[in-house]
Amino acid sequence: RDHWLKELPNGEAVVLSILINAYPKKVANEDIDAETKFARRTRDAYLSRLSTRKLIDRTHGGGSSASSVLFDD
Repeated sequence: RDHWLKELPNGEAVVLSILINAYPKKVANEDIDAETKFARRTRDAYLSRLSTRKLIDRTHGGGSSASSVLFDD
């Protein structure tokens, strides 16, 4: 987790941090928006990039959670 939070661009790191702090719960897109004040398009871009890296799991209902691989010790 620390590695990714240091290596990711700031916006992606902010979103990932929110999801890590909520793990294992899913976070609604609206809750990410409220906490970050990112525009929807920006938030969606960050979530897409994090999903491509397999750092998060997305649901069709508009929520996301940190991937369990970040918590495997």
